[in-house]
Amino acid sequence: MGAGEQEGAGWEWLRGMSVGACAVSDCPSLMVPKRLRGLFTECVMLALARMRVDPEDLEAYKLFLLVLRLVLQPVPQGLKKGVAQVIRERCDRFMRGEWEGLFAEAPEGRRVTAGAGEERVLRDAVRLVKALELEWRVFDDVMRNVPRASGPGSSQWRWEHLWAVHVSGGRDALLEDDLGVNVRPIACREVLRKLVAKVFCKQRAEAFRSRFCGRPEDGVQGPRAVQIGVAVKGGAELGVHTVQAALDRHPEWVCVKVDAKNTFTAVHREAVFEAIERDLPELWAWTDLCDGVEANLGFRLQGVDGSAVLERIQERHPQVIVMAYLDDGHLIGPPAVAMAAYDTYVEEAVAIGLHIQPAKSAAYSPEGDPGVFAQEMPGARGELAIINVLGVPVGKAEAVSAEMLRKVEELCGLEVGRL
Repeated sequence: MGAGEQEGAGWEWLRGMSVGACAVSDCPSLMVPKRLRGLFTECVMLALARMRVDPEDLEAYKLFLLVLRLVLQPVPQGLKKGVAQVIRERCDRFMRGEWEGLFAEAPEGRRVTAGAGEERVLRDAVRLVKALELEWRVFDDVMRNVPRASGPGSSQWRWEHLWAVHVSGGRDALLEDDLGVNVRPIACREVLRKLVAKVFCKQRAEAFRSRFCGRPEDGVQGPRAVQIGVAVKGGAELGVHTVQAALDRHPEWVCVKVDAKNTFTAVHREAVFEAIERDLPELWAWTDLCDGVEANLGFRLQGVDGSAVLERIQERHPQVIVMAYLDDGHLIGPPAVAMAAYDTYVEEAVAIGLHIQPAKSAAYSPEGDPGVFAQEMPGARGELAIINVLGVPVGKAEAVSAEMLRKVEELCGLEVGRL
């Protein structure tokens, strides 16, 4: 069988494979040897090139998802060949279209049925490609800072595999170039989805800051509810210092840390889509692609726009500082007023599908009385000497010093106070 006929047989074999069978694998993937990055990129390009010609080519998407399993599956024990040699031979076979044979050699992994969602995924992916325009400068900046040694998705694609393609001349294939300035993403799940999300979030950072953490309007007095976990540089540090400064200035105030159970998976999807449609319509196609399909295709809820909730709490309780870092909410103000704001927080959370856990929340006041809160809430009896804000102890100087000393002793296994 000639090379062309063999490749044709490979595409025919792919037509009989479901997206789920191609996307999900328990088989770990090897890293790409440096000297084989170019050859590995040629294998990836075989799939990406067809996507560029026809964005609705489902078999091309399947082949992309299978690349790692066919080329970078672990080398069998006892094989008297080096890893690089085995990978080179697999790449050569891949380029000849011997995909069915390579697939048969891969260790058995999970097999899932994608169901009727495959056409939906493809349709939404094509719509997304047409809707998003990303900038090369942002893409290159993100690729220079992608995380290393992070876990792979269900298809075993890692950031290191994308980096190998990027540095070996495959940059233009990862994101399609229309005019040399703006690019349109080839929409796939997992690491490519994360890549597109990172580029888009960085490119739209100013719009996100304006929406979630904008400045107070002219003439509007008092604090403004803020979400400091979205596109706010140093947002965690800002949150810690805000709590510390507020309690230093008003030691009779209370800081309430609000904990919700399983925020990222419990919130109603309808609430997310309503917020996106209302406030960030340019994200609709992306949100629908990631969260608008059945869970058996590997998608899950990635986040929630809670800024409207925070704003409603702030509007009803203008004397309270309302602040959140993603799903970690904080209310700061006089005890009675903060308690009323907490009750509103619970009501608003229930409305979007969340459950607030008083036993995992906390109330702390340096000199005030947090006894207005439910006794099951830590700190309601005044027993807390500090409160942890985003992992950092906040409170009176001596209590914070004692807590930091305790953490150092715990980490180092030493009794520092005796040194």
